[in-house]
Amino acid sequence: MGCHGANGSEAFPLSGGTKFTDELPSFVGSVVSANITPGGVLADRTDGELFNAIRFGFGKKERLGFMTLLGFRDLSDEDTKAVIAYLRTQEPVTTDSNGGDQVNLLGVMMFFGSGLAPMPENRFESIATPLRENSIEYGRYVATIGDCSGCHGPNMTGTETSVLGPGIPNPRPFVSKISQEEFIQTMRTGIRPNGIELQMPWKNASMMRDEDLAALYTYLKSEP
Repeated sequence: MGCHGANGSEAFPLSGGTKFTDELPSFVGSVVSANITPGGVLADRTDGELFNAIRFGFGKKERLGFMTLLGFRDLSDEDTKAVIAYLRTQEPVTTDSNGGDQVNLLGVMMFFGSGLAPMPENRFESIATPLRENSIEYGRYVATIGDCSGCHGPNMTGTETSVLGPGIPNPRPFVSKISQEEFIQTMRTGIRPNGIELQMPWKNASMMRDEDLAALYTYLKSEP
């Protein structure tokens, strides 16, 4: 929903339309979140092609810039198939444009040829879902598929400011000072225990199960 919600609404339907071009250098090309309802790009995509888009960042004929960089490539086979099955059940929504990435050669070079955003390693082996329990392993999985690591870095230790965007703080010091209950409440409400609002897109995390947030807390309390 964060990317594919209707016109940046972070809500259903997943008809896309959010323009990311303004947040990128103009020479990159056009990047618009796709309409991923059955009335959009799903209409001419097989389940295998959707799996390739999520796991490997490939569209029908093109490399998907943002999808290539997000952590959904580490989504388990089981969970990836469940997402695809869900997408097929949506009401079809027709839009003027189905959106999608039209990143030109210079954009590809900037993303993947400069070292700013190295091409992630493809995982061709089957990926199993970790045991859903309060563990570091499952917490790392939650951080990855919840796209926490997309902002806070692969080890959830923050990122430096670059041409791709501003620096993102390391959340671990904050988490180390609060209890699990306070962490879950913070993620549910977007308000820290001291009453200060979180400056981050917390709504997706607010819809996670308590068990997922507990595992995420355990992971963030561990050594990176």
